[in-house]
Order: sequence, then C-alpha cells, then structure tokens
Amino acid sequence: MSKISGDDLEIAIQNIYARKNLKSYKYKGVETVDLQIKLRNYTPKDPRFSGSVKLQYETRKNVKVCILGNKKDYDEAVSKKYEAMSVEDMEKAYKSKDKKLKNKKVKKLAEKYTGFVASASLISKIPRILGPGLSKAGKFPAVMDQGDTIDDKVSEIAKTVKFQFKKEVCIGTAVGHLDLKPDQLKTNINTCINFLVSLLKKNWQNIGTITIKSNQGRPQTIFPPASVEVQDEAALTRRKALEKKKAQKERAQKKGEKKEEKPKAEPKAEAKTEAKTEKPKAEGKTETKTDKPKAEAKSDSKTTGAKVQGKTKGK
Repeated sequence: MSKISGDDLEIAIQNIYARKNLKSYKYKGVETVDLQIKLRNYTPKDPRFSGSVKLQYETRKNVKVCILGNKKDYDEAVSKKYEAMSVEDMEKAYKSKDKKLKNKKVKKLAEKYTGFVASASLISKIPRILGPGLSKAGKFPAVMDQGDTIDDKVSEIAKTVKFQFKKEVCIGTAVGHLDLKPDQLKTNINTCINFLVSLLKKNWQNIGTITIKSNQGRPQTIFPPASVEVQDEAALTRRKALEKKKAQKERAQKKGEKKEEKPKAEPKAEAKTEAKTEKPKAEGKTETKTDKPKAEAKSDSKTTGAKVQGKTKGK
C-alpha cells in the first residue's frame, strides 16, 4: 500500500510541467524525469538487493541501445539504423591478453549505451569475449529469441527500470520524460516506488525521502507527505526574476570589492620604497658605530707599547 499522498504527487507533477509551459523555456531536447530515493536505516553492511521492473510507458525519449548480433541480426540492425557489433568486431576491439586494458574498454562501452541486445546464439560467447564488465555494470544483454524483433527489445529496454543496492544509500533512476502525459508519468512513478518498497527489508520503514526532478527543474519532494507547494507559471517567472536580481547584485558587489582593493595595495608599495631608502642610512650608522671601537683599540695598543718601551729603558 502506497503511503504517498495522491495530491502531493499530482502537485509535484504539475510543477514539473508548469515550467515547460513558460515562455522563457529554452531547453531544446526532451527532459527526463528522475526518481530519487534516500534509504533509511540502511548501511553498506546490509544485504545487497537488485531487481528490475517493466513499466507501462518508456522512461527516456531517446534510448541508446547496441545490438550484439549474428550475421542476420547484425544486418537487420544496420538496416534499421541501430548501432550494432558483430562477433568479429567484438573480438578485434575487446579481445586482449591485458585484462586491465580490456576491462577499461568494456567499462567505456557499458557507459556509452543504455542497454544491449544479443542474439540467442551469441549469448554464451559474450562473457568469453567481453568478460564480466557488462554484468558488473548491470547491463548484461537482453536475449533476442526466435520471433522477437529488434524494435520490441529496444522498447522493452526503454521501459525497464533496475534498482540495485551496493553501498550508496541514495538510489536514482529515470521514470519518464516530459513528452508523456501527466497521468502516464504518475503511473510510472507509482509502479517504481511500489516495486522498490517490496525489495526493502522493512518496506516503508526504510524510506527516508522521495523526490522527483526533471533535468533542468527543481526537485519536488513527495515523501514525507504534505511538503509540496504549488508552483504556477506566474510563481516560476517571479522566482526566475528574483534569482536574476540576486545574481546581478552579487556580481556588482564583487566588482565593488575588487575596485576597493586596488587603492589599498598602493600604500603597501609606498611603504616598501620607504623601507628601501631607510636601509642605507641605517647601514651608515652601524658602520660609524663599529669604526669607533676599532680606533680606540688602535690607540690603546700604541699607549701600551710606549709604556713597555719606557720600562725597558729604565731598567
């Protein structure tokens, strides 16, 4: 049973879409909406969990998928303008005796794509060629059996969300985009939250906070409840205007501080020049002082020598 208030979730979704309807909205692409959940009473020593759920609607507008196929699937993927790799391509690029270099290359490959699709005949060869890098990244290829099409598998990847707990207490994933209708986005969010709660050891007792956020928007906290404020178009424009004014004031203050700092630096330069001019005077004084005792020492030596000569003559 969900503990999220339906009103809070609807207000949060309205706030996300209200920003898109602003006249000053300049984002060229389609913003993705992320779900961010902070766990409570969880530590890295707790048992790890992982699970994936297929949502009703796609989570991203443009999903980047790589097809690892045999000759038939490879040709079909290239004809449909999907990025694909054959067995020969994988062996040339990633089969190496240097394990560290191989792992780095496979890690970059996993970061480049959202997911992978592989032919059923190649699924056993992929770990031998690429190693465990894709499975460690949580992107082991989806199997394409007979009767499956590449388009169906790509849309399945676009609708699938995976939750995995390793060490981080915060878990985040994409749950939709702003080309979806608000009701569709709401359905995806509820499905994700309920699935994650079912994986936790104490269900809702392990949920700290839940927020939803678009790429360029502000985070909207939907759990704990009663913490979402309505943000219509007028409120968003006012907030943007205030932020601009604050930024302008800060810039003006920084410029004023820099201008004030410049005259302060001039007296320091004058003090240095005065110190340089005073040094030779001080040196002259010290020389005269040191000269006096030397002269006195010479006169003393002469008198003592005369006394000694006088004594010898008397004798």
